[in-house]
Amino acid sequence: MNKSRPLKLKKCYEVEFSQTGNLLVTVSRDVVLWDVPTRKKRFRAHPLSNPSYCAVDPSEDHIVVKNTTGQISIIDSVDGALHRTIDRRTGNEGSNILYSPSGEHLVDGSWDGQLTVRSATTGAIEFEKAFPDEMIMRITYNPVADKWFVAHQIKLSHPGKPDYLSIWDWPFSEPSDLIEFPKKNVRHMAVSPDASMLCITDTSTLHLVDLSSRTLLDWAPLAFCSGSLISWSPDSSEIAFVERGGVTFCSTNPLRKTHLVPLDYPSAVNYSPDGKLVALGDWTSGLLMDRAAVAPL
Repeated sequence: MNKSRPLKLKKCYEVEFSQTGNLLVTVSRDVVLWDVPTRKKRFRAHPLSNPSYCAVDPSEDHIVVKNTTGQISIIDSVDGALHRTIDRRTGNEGSNILYSPSGEHLVDGSWDGQLTVRSATTGAIEFEKAFPDEMIMRITYNPVADKWFVAHQIKLSHPGKPDYLSIWDWPFSEPSDLIEFPKKNVRHMAVSPDASMLCITDTSTLHLVDLSSRTLLDWAPLAFCSGSLISWSPDSSEIAFVERGGVTFCSTNPLRKTHLVPLDYPSAVNYSPDGKLVALGDWTSGLLMDRAAVAPL
């Protein structure tokens, strides 16, 4: 694999690696699966109109796709054929969608405040909880903590309530803990792989919070653009995030901007599981590149 030459991913606004890092899924009008070791495109599929989120199951046999209206389908990772339609209903627009560690369940949230767990086999809803006047913005699972983290944004009709993070044990019942965010209008959050820190973005700032003490460790200014997505390096030493003008890389101790990949219309970023590669989404032309090739500021 030629590490010195980035792979052009064309237009994509979502980028997701599989757990082994052997597969990379990019999402635009279509869903495209890339074989990372060979840097070859495996297929282009169109299971749903306007796809927005995706996730690869732990076995890497299937890919779940959620669209902007909340419909959910599963495709085969060999050829992109439709494997199963999980939910044809609209109105479930909202957060990303994830497989459970076993691959047996799907977890997602809606901008109507609905947190849902479905069977990945049948699509049957096995858990559902409503959070009125809230929007579920982001969901993530941390294997070190063995916990699920859900970002809640309070709707404008209730301006006095703070945005917050709920923490869940599996199987879901009630949140085991709640953490108030430092500011309102939270756009994205990500928990460090070592489960020690929480990174949050709003419309102007990136915040770094210690999860055990709930204290603000540091912050950095953010040139907001749509999404302002965050990805942690696997060793928890670096954060990459989307802001106007490109994808910025920050050290975490201290929180300092160190590297930049200029992009006209950046949309997403994700580290490969081994940290050697970064996938960058852009509304015109995304990239898969070696992390070591990113230029310093």
